[in-house]
Amino acid sequence: MLVDREQLEKQLEWARQQATGAEAGLFGPGSHFWRFSADNAVFLAGGRAALMQLAHPFVATAIAQHSDAAHNPLGRFQRTFEQIFRMVFGPTDEAIAAARRVYAVHTRIVGTLDEDAPPHRAGDRYHAIDGDALR
Repeated sequence: MLVDREQLEKQLEWARQQATGAEAGLFGPGSHFWRFSADNAVFLAGGRAALMQLAHPFVATAIAQHSDAAHNPLGRFQRTFEQIFRMVFGPTDEAIAAARRVYAVHTRIVGTLDEDAPPHRAGDRYHAIDGDALR
């Protein structure tokens, strides 16, 4: 499902209302989410998650066309996890700002497949965010 800016803002407002407090963030230190996400195994699983994403031709092509990951994989990893950690463990305002930054980056990810990747064909368009958000 594609998310436009209005839907994002509605969900962020809902998240703010559900938050455990300004400093405790969206989930809070007593939450299962914090306990689970603080485990080193979750951090290490990030590499596996990235590999799973790369299995989709749209994701692999988008990364090749719009990212420096091939030349700077460590930088890509650090930027990704910095935003994830802010969303999970940061104060509420910081978590919401990180979500907006991630969304803004993804609004620029639009392109076409360079080659066939069944069932997709060369020239098929991909976009990370609804076209209305690109205006």
